[in-house]
Amino acid sequence: SESALGNRYLFQGREYSWATGLYYFRARWYDPITGRWLSKDPIGIAGGLNQFVAFDNNPVMFVDPWGRKAFVRISPDGKKMEINIPIHWERGSRARQQEVARAIEKAWSAENVQGRYNVVTKVVAGHVHGWATNRGYIYESAGQNRVEHGRDLYLYTKGLWETRPVHLAGHEAGHLIGFPDVEYEGGAGFRPGWGKFKGNIMAYTDAADKADWRNYEWIYNRVKNLERGKWHEFKGRPGRMNPYMNDK
Repeated sequence: SESALGNRYLFQGREYSWATGLYYFRARWYDPITGRWLSKDPIGIAGGLNQFVAFDNNPVMFVDPWGRKAFVRISPDGKKMEINIPIHWERGSRARQQEVARAIEKAWSAENVQGRYNVVTKVVAGHVHGWATNRGYIYESAGQNRVEHGRDLYLYTKGLWETRPVHLAGHEAGHLIGFPDVEYEGGAGFRPGWGKFKGNIMAYTDAADKADWRNYEWIYNRVKNLERGKWHEFKGRPGRMNPYMNDK
């Protein structure tokens, strides 16, 4: 039966089809009766061989509200990896938006990663890769820098931005790509099972200003077997299952 309020946005705020009994999760359809996805994961096998799962079957540890976060392309010769992070800016001056975008690009670009490839990251307009995008809010005040719902970026220019803009923008952009907050063993925020993350941009303490080979290798190895020279929707599921985020 239909909602008493006539509201089609129900469980998890997703749109419910009263005609079919299915939920629309923006990127694919879900059948609540069988508890299964009826549509394949948009990123294909980059999310794993089973394309009918979500959150690595671990919704407690991971979120994926849009079904896509960034776009990745590897050159035909494998020597260049490009990362596009689409952001639709909802707040902040044009100059500040450009400043944040340049900081993100600096934090997530590198040369000669593991002696094999270069990485070029660009922040692009929200419409460049279609309707699915992240949203950015910049406040000229103090506040809690964060990413909400896996796609809403909130940056405050009073505080950490004044001393480490590249780290701040890069760390929060890492969440848009799909990386969680992490910590190295012995650090203030360490949790058992996380592994060692000393010097990583996503760490709570002693974090670097830029992403390192562990971040890039995790992305590269999830996309390298897909069609080269073509953009692929990418969403991260690192956490404890990510061997490239552990010191060796």
